[in-house]
Amino acid sequence: MRSRLDANLWLILGACCLLCAGAFAQPTPVGAVSPARGEAPSHAWALIERSGRPMLVHVPPRLQGPGFLAADPGAIRPVRQLVEYPDAMAAIDDRVYLFYPPTTSVPSAAQRPVFSLRAVPSAIAGMWIDLPTGLMDALPALPAKGRMIGVAAGGTTLYALERSPGRLGFWSLDTGDVSGGWVELENPIDIAGDEPLGVAVVSFGDGVLLAARYAPGVDAVTEAWHFDAEAGWALSDLGGWDSFWDARWRQGFGREVLVALASGTAAGSGTDLDLWRLGSGDPIRVGTLNNASSSAIVALPAPGRLVLIRQGEASEEGGVPEPISVQEISLVTGRSLHDGPSAASVPVPLNELRIIALILLVMMAGVLIVIIRPNPDRAWSVPEGWVLADPGRRLIASVVDLMLVVVVLAPAFGVTARQVLTLEVLIHPSNAWLVLPATLVAGWVSMSVWEAMLGLTPGKFVMGCRVHRATGPAPARLPLFWCLVRNAMKWLTPPVAALALFDSQGRHRGDAAARAVVTTLAPDEPAGG
Repeated sequence: MRSRLDANLWLILGACCLLCAGAFAQPTPVGAVSPARGEAPSHAWALIERSGRPMLVHVPPRLQGPGFLAADPGAIRPVRQLVEYPDAMAAIDDRVYLFYPPTTSVPSAAQRPVFSLRAVPSAIAGMWIDLPTGLMDALPALPAKGRMIGVAAGGTTLYALERSPGRLGFWSLDTGDVSGGWVELENPIDIAGDEPLGVAVVSFGDGVLLAARYAPGVDAVTEAWHFDAEAGWALSDLGGWDSFWDARWRQGFGREVLVALASGTAAGSGTDLDLWRLGSGDPIRVGTLNNASSSAIVALPAPGRLVLIRQGEASEEGGVPEPISVQEISLVTGRSLHDGPSAASVPVPLNELRIIALILLVMMAGVLIVIIRPNPDRAWSVPEGWVLADPGRRLIASVVDLMLVVVVLAPAFGVTARQVLTLEVLIHPSNAWLVLPATLVAGWVSMSVWEAMLGLTPGKFVMGCRVHRATGPAPARLPLFWCLVRNAMKWLTPPVAALALFDSQGRHRGDAAARAVVTTLAPDEPAGG
């Protein structure tokens, strides 16, 4: 039996060594790509419908940035379901802004609520969390002076376009300092005379593009202006206005505009869209978006990708929507980079794999030395008037000690005790995960001092337990050195402490190594003969 146990042990240890060797081996580089100078990795946000409600989706950057890794093509991240659809949505860097319908129907007092949410990298590379958690930041409300036409972002400024009879309302909000609220700006589009058939606003360069179309059919005339905070208004030289106005989707892309038009091929059956780039020259066809009905489309300027998110139709039987699928194409070459089910954001990063492998190796060494090869049996005894504490009592005492350490340490790392106990700190956007090893080390040292000075810990006091030397009939406290030895096995290698729950003597290897016993007062014997 012992030889079979040893053989299994060495097989496990060998597998762990292979895992560690693979984790620490450097991969062979096959190529590298650097983003264009001055371009930051782009985020994107979209809305899709799931179970009859809008769901906010985050498209992580495809380029590596500070604190995060590049996401694979096809990777998206469902964020949360919203209560209702917003009227409009815009994004600046890693933050999304949602504009909701007016709060009142009284024109003079109507305000459009504006809420914001930010995606930040967590302590685990490749994973993202959203701040604020479970809520949204409230921004100054937008005065509702007319019908919402659209919103766009330029630099760090949000722009909103509203239309009412005889006028266009053009508003701006500096997101770097929202204390000034929304400011209405003059705009060059005059609709007091000829009423335009259409108006639109899209991001353009460092500002926005404002366009109005007059007259129907072949006689249509488009007037377009570009605006940024420094240069003000300037006439735009954008071409391809027929495609611009016929587009089912449009989005600014640098000093161009991306548009998606109904595909001219019969095979498309109205579900495919052709993607074009509109600039100062002739329109450039990029590619085709397949099965684009009931889909959300977003562009990532850096490194130049377009992502089509197919939300999937609900099945007639159970009403469960189909899985989300993604098509991603290059805006430079038109090459398809992904077309199928949405991909995970990133695999386990190499540095995280190394840490996991190292932890596994250390724990396996602890299993080898402490658990599978126990110390030789030595004589031990329980002091007179005391009995061994039962495993349940010891477990509750340990939980109380752990809770106490967590409550004291958590605020120092900027987290709550709940976030530590639920391991939420592993995805916290900081080094808050360090509270976990800090808790183990602090528990090891502090509880050893308690036991050496008083023979108990707060948890053992609550449960009526004491730690005694197991070397004689008289109760005696354990010296600090042996308390540290005992608690090192208990706090730093938890599987060792867990053995006390299954040991017939109610002692774990830490107790045996330190020649200690955890006791409780013996019950009084009944009087009489």
